[in-house]
Amino acid sequence: MKEQLEKLASNFHKSCLDARTIEYSCQFFHKKFEKCQNPEKTARREYLQKALTYYNAQLSQMNETNHIPQELFNDIYSIAYFQNRPIAERCPRWWRQFMYATDEPLQRLYINSLFKIEHHIYKDFKDIDDKETLREYDAYFDKQHNSPPVSILESFKDLYNSSDQESTKCKNLLDGSLLQAFYKENGIEDIQIAFDEETNQNVRRLSLFTQSPLFKDKLYYKRTNPPSMKIEFPGTVFGLPIALKRQNVKKRKKLQELRRFMLNVEPVAIDDLEYLDKSIHMDIDAKIKRKIQVWVRNKYALDEQGQFIRSKFCNRPADNVI
Repeated sequence: MKEQLEKLASNFHKSCLDARTIEYSCQFFHKKFEKCQNPEKTARREYLQKALTYYNAQLSQMNETNHIPQELFNDIYSIAYFQNRPIAERCPRWWRQFMYATDEPLQRLYINSLFKIEHHIYKDFKDIDDKETLREYDAYFDKQHNSPPVSILESFKDLYNSSDQESTKCKNLLDGSLLQAFYKENGIEDIQIAFDEETNQNVRRLSLFTQSPLFKDKLYYKRTNPPSMKIEFPGTVFGLPIALKRQNVKKRKKLQELRRFMLNVEPVAIDDLEYLDKSIHMDIDAKIKRKIQVWVRNKYALDEQGQFIRSKFCNRPADNVI
């Protein structure tokens, strides 16, 4: 397999591709090769063997004909700028915190900050003068979501003998599993937690991202659509809100829907976007330049402030990028 890896590197360096793409692609396959050195990783070794055989054949043919099929081009550039670059190098901290948040209070903060709740009863009663029913609905909904009294945290502190002030700071409580256990033991569905400033900033940055007009720009999402940022609650047959458990299920489903969408449309690294935007000045074949510019026109990057960074080719038609 090592011989095939060396042959692949040779084929890449003989190709008409740009220097960074060649470097990244070779890095990717080398890292895969290193991970396959364990004799127990038989399936992984077999998969890599097939991949090396396939790409060697494709690149050899490309070098002979001086022509790269669009499918092969897309594969190579996706390997180089997505698979080879870890999420930590491509995605800002606020993006990663949202994607990997498992703590229940933090997930609730995201839900409450990002999504708008819409109650069907308001639509149903839009043309009906029945304020009493709406007041009853609102009162019941507020009762469902009343936070436990402040003494809850004192009870938590006493229960686990956390008497010193430092250990009962909200951030420390969130870092462990004790608070979640306390929720379950006491049947708590909703509680207000004070988060540190960095977490609040990260939530605001994600909100800025989802509210951007570019978030809904179909240029970036050919095979999927951004999810609705609304959570719809139907009422019961008695004109009351649905059970709190059903509400929470709907909220968690919406959160997962947003996460799946964001995984399908991950950003490229800012430095890679800037590099690819300069392709017009690269000393490579004009056909490759055009393919790069068509490929990058619907790619984007994200900065630490939640701002969308677009390719400079994004407003050019795909057939007129040069």
